[in-house]
Amino acid sequence: MSTRRPSLTRSTPWPANFNQEKKTLVLALVAANLFIFLFMICLFSVFYL
Repeated sequence: MSTRRPSLTRSTPWPANFNQEKKTLVLALVAANLFIFLFMICLFSVFYL
């Protein structure tokens, strides 16, 4: 990792790791939503069968 970054990160006010944290947060939310969705499908299949 070099200390000099392109001008893209310099124009943004937040630090460079903010995007990574945002990405992991979004991924965690999507994973939680998928887990809840699968759990609801399992519950419905148990009720219907």
